[in-house]
Amino acid sequence: MRLNVFQKSRNKRRNSTYNALNLRYFLQGISMKEIKPSQCPKHSKCSAPLCPLDPDWEKRKMVKEDRVCFYLLEASKPGADERFENRKDNAIYLVACSRMPFMKKRNKLLGRRLERASLTGTQISTAKFSRF
Repeated sequence: MRLNVFQKSRNKRRNSTYNALNLRYFLQGISMKEIKPSQCPKHSKCSAPLCPLDPDWEKRKMVKEDRVCFYLLEASKPGADERFENRKDNAIYLVACSRMPFMKKRNKLLGRRLERASLTGTQISTAKFSRF
């Protein structure tokens, strides 16, 4: 199968972005393959079809009535890095933060929801999670 020039450059950009994300995780001692959706603290109550921890998220569809992942919503808000800095779920936040641009590009409805969420306040109570 021959690829045209556009497809080659797009594949090269994808691979370089993926390698940059893996380098970021490597420096922090995290592997994307280590974290599974079942390890998410919100997994038992979550009904979002697009999970950043799901390796097959590209195969999933989202409709208007579907919920959005808590970590994607929080990653889209300003100051999220500081809020997740010393928390136990920082690794999940990092995965959500790194996959968010790809997910927004792939699903326009998700992109609109995250843009809207970025204008609202955080759902994280600092007193509740300061014990971690």
